[in-house]
Amino acid sequence: VVLMSMAAMLVTALAVPTAYDEGGLAFALGWLVVMLLHATLFRLATNPGATSSAAIVSLGSGNALAGVVLVVASFTDGPTTTLLFLGAVAVAYSTPYIWGVTGFSINPGHFAERHGLIMIVALGESIVAIGAGGGELSFDAGTVAAALLAMALVSALWWAYFDSASEAVEASMSVAAGPERSRLARDVYSYLHIPLVFGIVMAALGLKKTLGHVDEPLGLVSAAAFCGGVAGYLVALHLIHMRCRLRGDWWRVLCAAFALAIIAVAVRADALVALAVLAAVAAAAAVVPRSNSRAAGPIT
Repeated sequence: VVLMSMAAMLVTALAVPTAYDEGGLAFALGWLVVMLLHATLFRLATNPGATSSAAIVSLGSGNALAGVVLVVASFTDGPTTTLLFLGAVAVAYSTPYIWGVTGFSINPGHFAERHGLIMIVALGESIVAIGAGGGELSFDAGTVAAALLAMALVSALWWAYFDSASEAVEASMSVAAGPERSRLARDVYSYLHIPLVFGIVMAALGLKKTLGHVDEPLGLVSAAAFCGGVAGYLVALHLIHMRCRLRGDWWRVLCAAFALAIIAVAVRADALVALAVLAAVAAAAAVVPRSNSRAAGPIT
């Protein structure tokens, strides 16, 4: 079952670039097969009659319905395809909220580790963007400075997550009991990690554009993606703290506001200047007293 799931996911990944065109059906069927096999594997791994079996049926039904919507979308074009894709996303992500996640047995350490690996992969891809942006440029002082500042920025994002947020969420989940632990895992990992990863992707886009034009201002779209990605990442960390009922993390919200303000700098000054200021803001956001990340008490 695992090997079949891997094969289906490979097909889905290969079809992503053409998911809106001729690859739409392959993308949809690959997704549908992965979801069905995932539910099957979960059922095989659980004891008959276990509460988690009923829970996976509920989630699996929503994911399967999303796959059916994608299959329908593969036979359409234009705005209809976009609406159906958005509908599939809405179905997949609303199902855990509507039907609930009661019945799942959550291991806090396992959840934190698995999602931490996802964050490492996303941050690693941003490092790849540094090489992609500067790979064809002349090796001069500006390029070297930009590469080092980009590394500093990515390191600050890593630090902000793994030095406080990851451990704090795991601790909060450990003291949560019963269905609340499942709801906390759903909200923090299934929902609030989306803006984290999206912020990293947008920051990586900005890094690639910056490395390619260190002595020129960024375009408005690139500047907004770059600074907005970092800002969104920091706000998502704050929301995670709030959901875990930790002490206020408003310093990162302030840093996020500064990151957005840097857009005005990025479209006027050299991209290297904007990168330096943004890296400084990200580093400041990462240097948060660890006491702010301690759980305020059991979640009830």
